[in-house]
Amino acid sequence: MGKVQKWRNVHGSISVEAGKDDQGKWCDPDGKDLPETVATELEAIFSVVKNEDCYAKLVIDFTSSGYYDPGRTYGDPYYCYPPEGKDERLLDGNVGVWLDWKGVGGKRTKPDHTLSDKASDDLFEAYRERVESEELDHDDYDPPDRDDY
Repeated sequence: MGKVQKWRNVHGSISVEAGKDDQGKWCDPDGKDLPETVATELEAIFSVVKNEDCYAKLVIDFTSSGYYDPGRTYGDPYYCYPPEGKDERLLDGNVGVWLDWKGVGGKRTKPDHTLSDKASDDLFEAYRERVESEELDHDDYDPPDRDDY
């Protein structure tokens, strides 16, 4: 029987590049339209930037909490049970908007803008499938000791 693995608040993130298609709609490189709340906020940001070669990289930060039990698939059938687990992923703060265009150099440590709560939630839901499929390393998770509280 394997060891049950538990984790809490393990950080993960995905990024979505956003630009305008031929019809002027905000979408990702695969042609998926962005939620209207996100498109509206990007319009406001880009009305100030006024750079035609600019595009946005939207960074969705999230946390993962859950467990995995490998089950017991051998031995006395009375004690056997299938593997099971749960992995809950939640939005961690507001989505960061990184502006990129030709000539931008150097490394930045924080986004140029952040989306509102509503737009961040809408983008998280629109890309939930990608968030859920993002591989995270739970093996190095070190749960807090009772003394940490």
